[in-house]
Amino acid sequence: MKNLYKQFCENKNYSILLFIVILLFIIAVINISSGGIRGTDQYWYIADVESLMHGKNKTNDLYSGLIMGDSSYLLLRPFIHNVLSLYLVLPFAFIFGSYTGWVVLNSISVLIAAFMILWTINRITGNLLYSLYGFSIFLLNPIILWHTTQPLAEASVTPFVAAVVAICASAQLDFKRTFGIIIILVLANMVRGVFFPLLILMPFVYFYLNYSKKSFWKSLFLFLMLIVTTILLIKFQLIIFGESPFGLKDLLMNALPGGSNMDFYLFEKVHSIDWALVSNKFINSIQKQLWSGDQWFLFYLSFNIMSILLLYKICNQNSLSLQVIVFALMLLMIHIATVLIHQNQFRYMLIPFPAVLVGSVLVIEKNFNLSDIVLKRILFIVIIGLFALSLPLAIKSRSDAQKDFVLRQQIERKVSHIVGKTGRIILCGETGYSIKAAYTLRPRVIIEFPSNGSTEYFSRVINRSHPDWLFCDINVMKRLFFEMKWEIPKIVSELQYGGQKVVLVALPHR
Repeated sequence: MKNLYKQFCENKNYSILLFIVILLFIIAVINISSGGIRGTDQYWYIADVESLMHGKNKTNDLYSGLIMGDSSYLLLRPFIHNVLSLYLVLPFAFIFGSYTGWVVLNSISVLIAAFMILWTINRITGNLLYSLYGFSIFLLNPIILWHTTQPLAEASVTPFVAAVVAICASAQLDFKRTFGIIIILVLANMVRGVFFPLLILMPFVYFYLNYSKKSFWKSLFLFLMLIVTTILLIKFQLIIFGESPFGLKDLLMNALPGGSNMDFYLFEKVHSIDWALVSNKFINSIQKQLWSGDQWFLFYLSFNIMSILLLYKICNQNSLSLQVIVFALMLLMIHIATVLIHQNQFRYMLIPFPAVLVGSVLVIEKNFNLSDIVLKRILFIVIIGLFALSLPLAIKSRSDAQKDFVLRQQIERKVSHIVGKTGRIILCGETGYSIKAAYTLRPRVIIEFPSNGSTEYFSRVINRSHPDWLFCDINVMKRLFFEMKWEIPKIVSELQYGGQKVVLVALPHR
């Protein structure tokens, strides 16, 4: 680190460029986040942090599938995503508020990751210009800027990944470094639970790199120590944050073509796998990665280009570069598995992003003979181009936030004063307006039910949860009441959302 600082002191122009990139990052983050909260999952994270700020660890946003799958769920009401980031953001939330607190945590996280990327590339190449490439492309990349401004967990995982990359670049992975990586990966797994395969592999990686006939028994002993440590840490995480309620079948049968990515929350556990549907899901996920066909295409494009570069002449690397690239490839495989088994959301690319970026820059530095003049000119274009892409992101974010604000105002004005503070509401709407309604109507208990759920399932859910109100599209309401052989009720309140008429009606007492 001292050597890196010395290089910047000796190169004033690079120091100025570093400062400019950080300033552009701050401007872009303020610009994009200025509209306020918007989205879907963002409301879960905001609501859960606000609950923790008030000394509570329960959510009001419940799901029919979880209610039917666990008799204690209604009483426990655990967070949808009980992750480490909820607790890391608390100090900032108390100071700046729940939404801005998330933006501050995410900004600090990606800045730490960016400086680790800067150090890592410089450690291997000794070239400050390539280091600035990694720093700038990471910090000003649209996918990083977007998620920095969203109350989501993925941005806060980037420093953990970048830290592992830095360790891989420091020296061959001996016992101490491997032990450190395992600790960091456990922390990362507390943010996003996709690192289990890497945690299991790390002791074997250590044994492979350090095995020799002379030190076989010592290596074996340390290998066993790493395995025991990994198992204990994983067990500790599961005790603190709990296990996922979903198995492999649930993940495979969720987010199928034509279905919802909330099916495993809304419906009961599946008992069989329809491999034809799952195969179509695989194909759709891969197609989305290669050509998303929407405004988020640039997110996928930049990641795909770096992934292709990562695979270019892998064998033509020194040992430290190879350690970084192998780690990046492991994360890339985990990303592909996540996309195929679970679903393809562009925010999942943030998990391998720091490692893939560093690996691709190392490949370029090793295999492409570019002069400093050419590199400087391209870097200038890259910085200006990436910052320019933040402007449409800001427009999109502000537009979405304004629409969400109007919807929340409607719900507050037309629903809140009617249902009372303790009323339970069953809500059909997937994630369109339902998450926003659940956030707005806190602390009232919201039970989310699938719009296409059967009458038999609806009957069992209301018998288990005993709701007082139904809040949903008018056509869904009419279907449910007709099939339940109930008299069509008086509409107590209604609002418009995306061309839908959403109505509030009282459920008959049973």
